[in-house]
Amino acid sequence: MKFPRAPFVAIFAVVAFFMPRPASAITLSQIISMVAPPAIPSSSYQQPAPPAPNSMWIPGYWHWNGSSYQWVAGRWTYAPSPGLVWTPSYWQATPAGYLYHSGYWGKSVGYYGNLNYGHGYFGKGYDGGKWQGKTFLYNTYVTHVDQHTVHSVYFDRSVYRRSPQQNHQSFVGQMHSADRGHAMQNARANRGAPPAKQSERGKSSNEHAAKSGKGNDGHGNAGHGHGKPPR
Repeated sequence: MKFPRAPFVAIFAVVAFFMPRPASAITLSQIISMVAPPAIPSSSYQQPAPPAPNSMWIPGYWHWNGSSYQWVAGRWTYAPSPGLVWTPSYWQATPAGYLYHSGYWGKSVGYYGNLNYGHGYFGKGYDGGKWQGKTFLYNTYVTHVDQHTVHSVYFDRSVYRRSPQQNHQSFVGQMHSADRGHAMQNARANRGAPPAKQSERGKSSNEHAAKSGKGNDGHGNAGHGHGKPPR
């Protein structure tokens, strides 16, 4: 189902008028939509196994095309170099509309709105795995792994974890000063990190994720997003 057409504007320099821009945190487009993004679809919490060692999970996100939201399914890919981790994208409600912050690679996971994407991305940092030298180890407590394909695993149930029922909101409201400071600090530390690119070896697993994550119910485009941004 498509959303009714709503006014929108792609912004670049204007973003600074609404909020401090984290230096180099936004590596892709910044978009203002007047329509709230829907909740994270339940299908996105079903994760395909990594297709090969050192594959990294990139959570899905809502893409606004000017008239509707479409869910872009999560996917497995490779970090640009060992030791780098992914900070997911997120939407933020502002007095001017809903602002999109794209994800990026860096030495540490930055702020992503305390959103619950699952699979280790439960709102704060990343607990789905960790680097050990040039090898990525997967925490099977929160990451789906086929151990016939990937052997570098561990099990740690002490990590921070939330279920989809606890929170599957797809945007954050006004950031508190502490959150804004944390976002800017991580952005400066990860300055210049390139955006994610899909690996060829991960396409088969990603196609499965795409088929099961097209909308709120997994059977089509996104449902309606209601509400106006807070003032």
